[in-house]
Amino acid sequence: MPAGDVLVRAGTVEEALEKASKALEAEPCEVEYEVVSDARGAGGESSSEAGRHEVLVRARRKGNVNADEPSERSVVPVAAAREIAPASVEITVSADRLSASAVVRPRRIVRPVLGEEDAAAGLDSEARSGEEEVCEKTVTTEDVEEALKAKGVVFGIDMEAVERAVLDADGLPHVVARGVPPKEGKDGFVEHLVELEPVPVVWEEAEDRVDYWERYRFPFVRAGDVVAVLHPPVPGTPGRAVTGEAIPPREVREWSLRAGEGAELSEDGAKVLATRDGKPVSYGSRYTRIEVAPVIVHDGNVGLASGHLRFNGDIVVRGDVLEAARVEGRGSVTVLGHAAGAMITAGEGIRVKGSVVNCRLRAGGMKGLASRLAPLLEAVRRALGQLEVVLQVVLQAAASSPERDGVVASERQQTRGGHGRPGLAPARSLVGQRLRELDRLAASIKEVMGGAGVELPKATAEAADLIAKVAKSMSSLDLPGAPFQDHLSALRAGVEAIADWVEKAPSTSGGIVVGYAQNSVMESGGDILVAEKGCYNCNLSAAEGVRVKGNVRGGEIYAAQRVQVGSVGTPGQWPCSSVIKVAASGQIRAGVVYPGTTFQVGGDSFVFESTRFDVKAFLDDEGVLVIR
Repeated sequence: MPAGDVLVRAGTVEEALEKASKALEAEPCEVEYEVVSDARGAGGESSSEAGRHEVLVRARRKGNVNADEPSERSVVPVAAAREIAPASVEITVSADRLSASAVVRPRRIVRPVLGEEDAAAGLDSEARSGEEEVCEKTVTTEDVEEALKAKGVVFGIDMEAVERAVLDADGLPHVVARGVPPKEGKDGFVEHLVELEPVPVVWEEAEDRVDYWERYRFPFVRAGDVVAVLHPPVPGTPGRAVTGEAIPPREVREWSLRAGEGAELSEDGAKVLATRDGKPVSYGSRYTRIEVAPVIVHDGNVGLASGHLRFNGDIVVRGDVLEAARVEGRGSVTVLGHAAGAMITAGEGIRVKGSVVNCRLRAGGMKGLASRLAPLLEAVRRALGQLEVVLQVVLQAAASSPERDGVVASERQQTRGGHGRPGLAPARSLVGQRLRELDRLAASIKEVMGGAGVELPKATAEAADLIAKVAKSMSSLDLPGAPFQDHLSALRAGVEAIADWVEKAPSTSGGIVVGYAQNSVMESGGDILVAEKGCYNCNLSAAEGVRVKGNVRGGEIYAAQRVQVGSVGTPGQWPCSSVIKVAASGQIRAGVVYPGTTFQVGGDSFVFESTRFDVKAFLDDEGVLVIR
């Protein structure tokens, strides 16, 4: 830079000249200058119009102009400041309209940097040459407010958040407005004031401390007890979006409370009271119906003198169940003595405090039967609906064509088995398909109900026989005709009768607890527990788990989830082989395993040839059987 020149940086040209005059010890009128760079860029406004900006001015005393230097007010060829990105405001409204965010970006420019010789002259400069990037925070709160208004944001604006966003100008989203979410209401519901399910006692590691005869606590109510209370729905309150609209809450749902056998509704319909002593039961998926199932207590043994014991509820036997006797309860069955040569069936759980010898026990059959029948009934309903649609087509076509091919309507042959006039052949073919499907489904329902081993109400069992007979005979009836329509109505009534039983079926899976078992078969929809001495030559099958506290000798055990035994087999050269199986996801645990015992997990099995202790069997992540 020529001697006698000064380079000044200031907010405006006027301020730069004032600084230059002081530096040159001259009046402003005696100074000539050049604008080296202006952060406003080419064509920028004056300081009074655009506010303060940064300018770089080179000044000199008058008469000090060198011939080689630029003339008065000429621009030295130094790179001018240039804009990289303008300042901006971006508003985003959330999908739920409960918040709005502002992204404020500063104006970005590149400006020249003064060299070292200028800095040595004591000027306001940096001690390096080149360019530097500068961010100017030019966005104001008014700019953000305008952007919010343009986006439709009119509610819940937080001015402090707006000011922070403007102050930071960091290009990051700042939540600047918040709406008010709707307050959700509560659906109507039924509160049960008593326990409905047996409460299990959790198996503890310290088994000797567990009283296995208190493994389940069964619910019981007295006449006059309030069993359940209906709570009406509570509507929600609307919220408000940041755009000003109201946000409605979810619609609440009504619920219904009904009373079945052994119970009654209060006058206001909001409570169910027991009308007799017994076990409370709750049914229904679209409403709640409360019943109180009675409990029958049989004092003494069940045998030839008493006959078979069957009851549509819970049964307690204060004695033994003797040879060839049957005890069947829709609820739970409790035997306080022993069972020998007997059959015990329960819709829920079975408890035999003593020994079970040469018996067959089946528990939890009601729930399993209901779960198998539900999809079959749904398929029948669907087939009936499709059949009715096709029948409408046949009836409308028959009504619109009283004569065809010279044959008077009164003389037309009624269709049998899906045959008839050619014009209706496709519709009649569909009828035949649906009838064959109904025949198959009805036969499946009868087979499932007959093989369930569960004592069903007489009306339900008769309904299964009815739909099987009706479905088989419908294909031979005149179509359309009154007999056919009558059979269709009977089929529909039979299906709904079975569906009503399914709706009322107990929801508990049922378990079996016995003291000791020998030469017996036990099937459970839940767990099986042999709580004392163990079992000999028995077949045990459980949908959940099997636990035998003592020794297992001979026979077979299967559980879907887990098997845990104290010991299995006997010492010696395979005198009594035992098989324990679980599903692929299950696990087997045994304190002692003697030779000849087979463990099977999924499809893989292992035969023990020596005595092992604390054995655990399962499939690893790659499906390989692990014995350890």
